[in-house]
Amino acid sequence: YVDCPDDREYLGEILALHEVGEADVRAEAIDVLLRLRELDLTKKPGLSELLDWVGYLHVIGTPAAEVASLPHVGALLKQRGDQLRAAGRLAEK
Repeated sequence: YVDCPDDREYLGEILALHEVGEADVRAEAIDVLLRLRELDLTKKPGLSELLDWVGYLHVIGTPAAEVASLPHVGALLKQRGDQLRAAGRLAEK
């Protein structure tokens, strides 16, 4: 188990070290992750989920402007209830 860091710069360094995604997609994904971790979710997404999600977004060519709309959120949030709750809450902001 590895605690998920809450430092944007450090998360960016981890994603860059793993060569996951483009810089603008990584930045948006980190913002989404940190916002999601503030919500009351059954299972908060962590570092592993972030790596998987950003990697998938990169492979399918998701533009940074679409990241906040939670495309392919199943890679980031495993519980269906969390997915629905997150979509509603992030849309409010």
